[in-house]
Amino acid sequence: MFENLREGGTVILNADDDKLAQVKEVKGKAPVFYGINNGEFRAENIKNNGVLGVDADLLYNGKRLSVNIPAIGTYMVANALAAAAVGVELGLTDDEIKAGISAYKTVGSRANLIDTGKIRIIDDCYNANPTSVKASIDTLMNFRGRKIAILGDMKELGENELELHYEVGKYAKNCDVVIAAGPLAEQLAKGADGIYFKTKEELIIKLPELINDGDTVLVKASHSMAFEKITEELKKL
Repeated sequence: MFENLREGGTVILNADDDKLAQVKEVKGKAPVFYGINNGEFRAENIKNNGVLGVDADLLYNGKRLSVNIPAIGTYMVANALAAAAVGVELGLTDDEIKAGISAYKTVGSRANLIDTGKIRIIDDCYNANPTSVKASIDTLMNFRGRKIAILGDMKELGENELELHYEVGKYAKNCDVVIAAGPLAEQLAKGADGIYFKTKEELIIKLPELINDGDTVLVKASHSMAFEKITEELKKL
């Protein structure tokens, strides 16, 4: 990407990434950095309000822009900062940047909140890795009532895949119930002292026994696990 940047172009990088933060210049021009705590674009007073979105103050160019991000994940603040940096680079006004952030909508199975009237489903089964699963668990913990995490295999993690699944399971212990399905997810269930099924089909059969009215249920796994089928069955409860 750096090699194909046009002359005079601007690179916008995440200052919270230890590798990207070391980039000093690209084609003779210093990058613009954003990050929760680092960079020219930073955030303060972050408050996750669950279904009401995430409030934050975006700080840049000596200004403080208070925004509401209509998303359930606190990690979306970093994305809002990136968007603000792009907006400033393109000449947008603060009001235009704020309006753009407030108009955000989820796409597909990416932290999509579904309220069935009986339960809330966090449909986040488009993809999964240890960092994103932990972030989704953090999001789940912002909701009231019983918190259920339905988790599956995280693919392409390399030789330490079993250890990484176990570690994520330990991270999920604060959930009221952890349910796992898939060959690799057995280690996740062990780390969480959770409930394990070999396949999602076996899990689906047991859903009526495992889920109660008022629960908030996170569904997350790598896309190849096809956990969207679990989401569809949850809608029917």
